[in-house]
Amino acid sequence: MTQHKRQWIITFLGMGLTLIIAGMLPLFPISAQEPPPSDGLYDLSATEITPTGDNSYCAVCHNQEFRTLTLPDGFILNLYVPPSAIASSVHGTSNEKGLLGCVDCHGADAFPHDNLPADRREYTIQANQTCVGCHNDQATELQNGLHERAILDGNTSAAVCTDCHGAHDVQTVARQPQLIAGVCGDCHETTYTEWRQSPHIEVGELGCASCHSPHAQTLRIASGESNDLCVNCHKAMPDVWAHTQHIAETSEVGCVDCHMYTHDSTDTQFIADVPATTGHRMTIETIACTSCHEGLEQTISTDTNPVIESPHGETESTVESSSASSDTVSLLQGLILGLGFGITGAAVFITRGNKKVEGVSHE
Repeated sequence: MTQHKRQWIITFLGMGLTLIIAGMLPLFPISAQEPPPSDGLYDLSATEITPTGDNSYCAVCHNQEFRTLTLPDGFILNLYVPPSAIASSVHGTSNEKGLLGCVDCHGADAFPHDNLPADRREYTIQANQTCVGCHNDQATELQNGLHERAILDGNTSAAVCTDCHGAHDVQTVARQPQLIAGVCGDCHETTYTEWRQSPHIEVGELGCASCHSPHAQTLRIASGESNDLCVNCHKAMPDVWAHTQHIAETSEVGCVDCHMYTHDSTDTQFIADVPATTGHRMTIETIACTSCHEGLEQTISTDTNPVIESPHGETESTVESSSASSDTVSLLQGLILGLGFGITGAAVFITRGNKKVEGVSHE
C-alpha cells in the first residue's frame, strides 16, 4: 500500500469514528457538576459560653451617652450600651444560665479595639460570630440559609442575627408570630403587605415562621412538596371542581400554582386584577387559569376552530411541533451514526482489500 493511500484511509477512519462518537453523545447525557459548598460566614466550631457577668472596664466608655466612633466609610457608630438593655433582655437577669457580661461575648482581649472594619455592614456581619457558640443549631441553619447565600453572592444587606433579634436588647419572639412577621416585613415589604391582605391574617397565631424556617428561610417541610405544608392546616378542602380536577394523584398542579400564582406582567387579563407580586395574598386570579388553559382562552375569544388542549395544558399544535422537532433530532442523529459507521466500515474494508492484493502480488 502506498503512503498516499495509507493517509487517505487513516483520514476516512478518523472521520468515521468522529461521526460515531458525535452521534452517540446524546445517548449519554452528562449531568452538570454542582459547585462545592461554601464554608459559610461563621466558624461553627465555636464553643458555648459560660456566663460570668464580667463587664471588665467596658462600661467606662460604653456607659457614656452620645459616645460615638466614626468608621472609615463615614458612618457614625453609637457606642452607648445602656446596662438596662442587657439586664432586661433574654441574656439578662431572666437568663437561667446567668447574666451575660461584656467579656463573655466580646472576649477579654477586645480592648484595645484594633483592626476596625471598613464600614458599618462589615462590622455587623463580623459581630454576629459572637452568637454562634451558644446558638449553634440556629447558626447551622443560618449557614445553609437563603440570607447567607445572598451575602456570599455579594448582597451584604441580607439579614444576619442582630438584624432580626437586636444586639444587646434581644427579646424572645418564638410565641409572637405577628412580631415575627413585622420583623420580616422590615425587608420583605411587598410580601408582608400582601400577607396582611390575605385570609391568613385572620387565623390567629399564623405568621411567616409558621410556614418558613426563620433561620434557613426554607419551607418547614421535609418532603419538598408545598402541598404537604398546606394540608397541615387545610385538611378538608372544599369539594369543588377545581380541587377534584387538579389535586389528584396524577396531577402536576399544586396549591401554590393557583393560590400563589405570580407572573412578571402587570397587564390585566379578562376580569382579573393585577396579580400579587409574591402570591402571599392567596387570592386566585383569572390569569392563574388562563396561563395553563390557553386553549380555553382562545375558544372564548373566537368561538371558532377551538384549540385542543393536552392534559398538561399544551395545545395540539404545540404538541405536534414538539413531536416533529423530536423526530428531526432523532433523524439527524441516525444519519450521523449511519454515515460514521459507513465511512469507518469502508476504510476498514479498503484496508483489508489492499492487504490481500499486496499478499497476492508478493506470491
